[in-house]
Amino acid sequence: MCRVIAVSGYKNSGKTTLIERLVAYFSKRGIKAAVIKHDGHSFEPDRKGTDSRRFLDAGAYGTAVFDGKKYQMVKNKSTDVNRLIELFPEADIIFLEGLKNSPYPKIWIGDEKCPTAENIIAWIANGEEYPCFDKDDIDKIGEFISEYIRRQ
Repeated sequence: MCRVIAVSGYKNSGKTTLIERLVAYFSKRGIKAAVIKHDGHSFEPDRKGTDSRRFLDAGAYGTAVFDGKKYQMVKNKSTDVNRLIELFPEADIIFLEGLKNSPYPKIWIGDEKCPTAENIIAWIANGEEYPCFDKDDIDKIGEFISEYIRRQ
């Protein structure tokens, strides 16, 4: 069964780097990890000059690119994180980047905690209320996440 963990913190706190390192940690152990990134600033899909971007610029409501091993889809339609999680049924763990005010269990990164963040299970920095880890101690963080998932 898939487990969802948010990695939350303020802008430029190191969320992407931590998730990248955790994905590598779990992948080396044969654990399928997926990542869903929240962008609060209306991201731009596809790069200028790509065919799919040209289709979007022409007014297509959605595009998809695929080959025999992967696909990417862009839809101009609102959604929520729960629907995106459903797109990864084969994942053993899904990391959410951001979503500091979500109900998901989260690892907080940074020295200052958001006062509205709930369900923090660990803190990467100088936390006092939660298990704390150094951002470079990926093995300990990975072991903590594995144990957390086993207990659920």
